[in-house]
Amino acid sequence: MRIYINDKMRAELDELEVKEKLFPKEIVKFANRRKSSAIRQWLKHHGAYDADTAMQRWATELSRQLIVRVKLASVDGAGKVHRTRAFVSLLGDRRNGRGYRAFAKVLTNDELLAELEETFIKELSNMQRRYDSLLRLERYRALFEAMIGASDSEEAA
Repeated sequence: MRIYINDKMRAELDELEVKEKLFPKEIVKFANRRKSSAIRQWLKHHGAYDADTAMQRWATELSRQLIVRVKLASVDGAGKVHRTRAFVSLLGDRRNGRGYRAFAKVLTNDELLAELEETFIKELSNMQRRYDSLLRLERYRALFEAMIGASDSEEAA
């Protein structure tokens, strides 16, 4: 789902920002208080104020949380316990409803194991892209600070 944020919604989110953070609970409180807010309209459009839809989405989210919290434990020769997720989500599953598969079964199926490897590579690539973006932002920040520093020293002179 792609989210388009208009200027009004962006201004409302900026208004809700506390110590450079947004808190989902505060966004909901804001939307409940301001019936005409852009945030409320967006939430309403996506079913947040329809009890059946909201309950179904919340139950789905809780189910996802349950699935990812189930762990498998194994003990190595040194007696150290290793935990890993019992279920994994492969790229193909994510395209078709975000299903999860038993990790043990994926490890015993060559096709699924290849897809798991593809999934890991894609996730690693995405993480690398985000890291590269952070590095670019850091360079821009350093450049910006250097410009401000030069501007401040010119004003002092």
